[in-house]
Amino acid sequence: MSKIIKINKPIILKFEDREIKLPNELKESINKFWNDATKENPNLYNGEDYTVESETYIL
Repeated sequence: MSKIIKINKPIILKFEDREIKLPNELKESINKFWNDATKENPNLYNGEDYTVESETYIL
């Protein structure tokens, strides 16, 4: 199961332009997260969605 987390430090992204279909359960989870986040910070902008397929932690 995917997990949505808040990240409090800078990240580096590599972008690949392709479309994916999300399961309804995940869409609902994203919408709940987004609604909570915009209540906390109304200056957030709802732009394009991105998917993280892998991550590397640098200590």
